[in-house]
Amino acid sequence: MASPDLKPLYLIAGSDGPKVELALRRLRRHFPADGTELHLAAELDGEGAVGLCNSLGLFGGGSGRLVVVDGVEAWKAVDAKAIEAYAVSPAPDTVLALVGGQLKADSPLAKACKKGGDLLLFEAPRDRDLPGWVAKQFEAARTPVDADACRALVEIVGDGLQELASEIDKIAQWAAGERVTADAVARLASAVADTPPY
Repeated sequence: MASPDLKPLYLIAGSDGPKVELALRRLRRHFPADGTELHLAAELDGEGAVGLCNSLGLFGGGSGRLVVVDGVEAWKAVDAKAIEAYAVSPAPDTVLALVGGQLKADSPLAKACKKGGDLLLFEAPRDRDLPGWVAKQFEAARTPVDADACRALVEIVGDGLQELASEIDKIAQWAAGERVTADAVARLASAVADTPPY
């Protein structure tokens, strides 16, 4: 049976890919591995997703099911209407998680999900706010970090959040709870940022 604390419907989306992935990982922890179904929005429309939720699944339910559909930012208004109808009467013991990239809170899909579920929208920070974002990621990894180290990491890696998150994980593991300095970042970080050829 799905946790009673969970909503029957989630929209997890935004340009902050690492936060979207983290939110999905946290949601998946509530379900057994064989109770999670992963699908792509390019291969499954809104009506198909609703049909999956209303079916019993491969093993007949019982311990709760999570149906994940990735790439829903490409769905159209007709798909949002199917989700809106589903939100009124969702399948018991099933959670539908719609995952996507950039989606506005006032989009038809977001409005449909809000009626019977929860919106988890994560927007990427602006370039000038990236060092602060890096500091928060180190804090979440329980690794103290100098402000100069955060700026240095952005300069070396660039503004790609996935790349930054990967480097933060690597450096935090290396630091093993010790403070990360700009010197350590200079030695450990992999340069990914676009550099001019001259």
